[in-house]
Amino acid sequence: GSTMSKAGAAAKGLKKVERPSTFSVDCHIPFDDQVLEADILDEFVGFLKENIKRNGKRNNLTGFLDVQRQNANIVVKVEPGHSFSKKYLKYLTKKFLNRNEMRELFRVISSNKTTYELRYFKIDKGTEE
Repeated sequence: GSTMSKAGAAAKGLKKVERPSTFSVDCHIPFDDQVLEADILDEFVGFLKENIKRNGKRNNLTGFLDVQRQNANIVVKVEPGHSFSKKYLKYLTKKFLNRNEMRELFRVISSNKTTYELRYFKIDKGTEE
């Protein structure tokens, strides 16, 4: 009967909640300080598009996900039915920072379930904010 399909739909609905379809890297701190300019953020978008692998392949993102820049946020939109690992985004973010020799400048901090934030390493331990 129809009860089965309803239960199935409910289970599917729960899965969606668990796996958010949008992830982002919030770069507003360095962006506001003009440490990361818009062109670097655009480069970051390109880097993610080139380096995110799907089934072990690069440049295979059509119908899977899209990466965009929204002001100082880098947003990864995952198509419904696909899963994407937030940790993978952190790994790629660090890789990009490394490539731009900024790995020493920023920490990639998880600010919530779907977002990482670039924050400065506190260089001077003597000053408290």
